[in-house]
Amino acid sequence: VRTGRVKHAGKFICGELGKHGFRVREGWKGALPARVKAGIQSDLIHLYGVPENQIGIAPGADDKSRVAGLARYGDDKSGRAPVMNDRIMIRSQPGRGLQIGGAQIHMPDGAIMSIDTTTAGLHEVKGVILVENETVFYRFERLNFPVPACWRDYTVVFRGKAHVARQDTCEAWLRDLDVPVIAFPDFDPAGLVFAAAVPHVSGLLWPGAQRLDEILNSAGRKDLYEKQSAYVNKLSKLTGPCHEAAQIVVKAGRGINQEAFLNLTGRVA
Repeated sequence: VRTGRVKHAGKFICGELGKHGFRVREGWKGALPARVKAGIQSDLIHLYGVPENQIGIAPGADDKSRVAGLARYGDDKSGRAPVMNDRIMIRSQPGRGLQIGGAQIHMPDGAIMSIDTTTAGLHEVKGVILVENETVFYRFERLNFPVPACWRDYTVVFRGKAHVARQDTCEAWLRDLDVPVIAFPDFDPAGLVFAAAVPHVSGLLWPGAQRLDEILNSAGRKDLYEKQSAYVNKLSKLTGPCHEAAQIVVKAGRGINQEAFLNLTGRVA
């Protein structure tokens, strides 16, 4: 209604236009007749409660949120941005606490905390273990190999799910936090290449060379490796914390997901 033009008429738009005597096929684009535009505008105001003074105003920068959508258009669903876009998902390791704003917070095993970026800025932490798999994040206490003692107080952080833990939001926070980051990725070409590019990455959480070699050769997936062939060249040239694991993956020609390092029937002491 604001522009008077339709870019692509889907089923819903076709139905609404038809109610006003202007029938078009799905996929139609073009300018609305003045009478149709006026009729739809009247519906928005009188049937759906959209404030008349908002009809002709272009969308604002914050209109993607559901709160802004409700305030402006009378419909929270008009704001389609995920409500957790600007949040960080963290958890402590078993028996450890989280230090936030001077307070020590202890949580049950398996419990996670979702905090906004403002609160995340108050988090006092020695380092971060960055987990790329949601299942492993929730069940971190069930790892089937021990976390090195020097990393036991590090906060576990999840990165990677677009509607819960956006990669860009998480990485911006890690840059500002400026503490050592220990990557715990999928052990396949893409997983290790992405892990090597994490801000402040200084270590790799893994069961060691011998164990990784064994599990790749017994349960590793050739198809996973082959599907990520575009990353193999970068993988073979990795340096730093991911170098040794990368060489083992290349030699095996297989990949393995993080879930392979979970013991679902018990936990590591």
